[in-house]
Amino acid sequence: MTEKGYRIAADVNKEGWEKASFPVLCETCLGDNPYVRMQKEDYGVECKICVRPFTIFRWKAGTRGRYKATVICQSCAKMKNVCQTCLFDLEYGLPVQVRDKFMEEQGLNKLSLPPSKIGRDFALQEFQKQDDSSLPYGKAGAHPMLKRLARMTPYYKRNEARICTFYVKGACNRGQDCPFRHELPEGGELANQKLRDRFHGENDPVANKMMRRAEEMSKPKEDKTADVFSIAGGATSSSEPATGVVPPPGGAASGSTYRPYYPSMDPRAMGNSPLEGEARDK
Repeated sequence: MTEKGYRIAADVNKEGWEKASFPVLCETCLGDNPYVRMQKEDYGVECKICVRPFTIFRWKAGTRGRYKATVICQSCAKMKNVCQTCLFDLEYGLPVQVRDKFMEEQGLNKLSLPPSKIGRDFALQEFQKQDDSSLPYGKAGAHPMLKRLARMTPYYKRNEARICTFYVKGACNRGQDCPFRHELPEGGELANQKLRDRFHGENDPVANKMMRRAEEMSKPKEDKTADVFSIAGGATSSSEPATGVVPPPGGAASGSTYRPYYPSMDPRAMGNSPLEGEARDK
């Protein structure tokens, strides 16, 4: 209490609320339309990670995309270097779990938030006092596997409308006027994706699928060359070239031009021998 009465808090940012003028987004979430009109609301919703109010942005992602919005605050997005909407890495377009795994192989430490609310608030306050140079992203050379798995081109199919839940139940009466897709959902592990798991890099089904793909790419390819035989009919050695040609029965005449002979071209093997034809006619 002051001399003039109770104090009125004029600056809400002292409580840790976030106010921004433009979101942190990837090229895919922005859409294919170069002219984007955004709706902005200060302290309109709370962050899905740190549960603090932040400025929400809403826009139409492309000419055929749906309306999208930011789901996490910029402090959490900058700490993980991810998009505020899809939570994929801004540099490689990969899940956080995949990126952090290969970063740790290069000796870089990943950043994480404490599980408790008080610990998250303290960690974010300390992070806001530091500059971007304290982040581990972009300091070391990119891992070779990250370059192979990186998705540099935008994937606009991710901006399509969501599946209509009433259509799945057989109760949608809008028909072609329905803004949602009339398709049946595909099952599998990708059907259960959680926002917090993707942010923290734990049990992300998309990351697990890409990790299996990386393991297959890292395995050496097996040599599936079949055994071949030389012209003489024996097994070829490593120093002799493989021809795969077999001489005709009786061998080639000396002094004559040798022509390759294949068993499949033998009339007797094909059943077109003149003797066999005459026997069939009788």
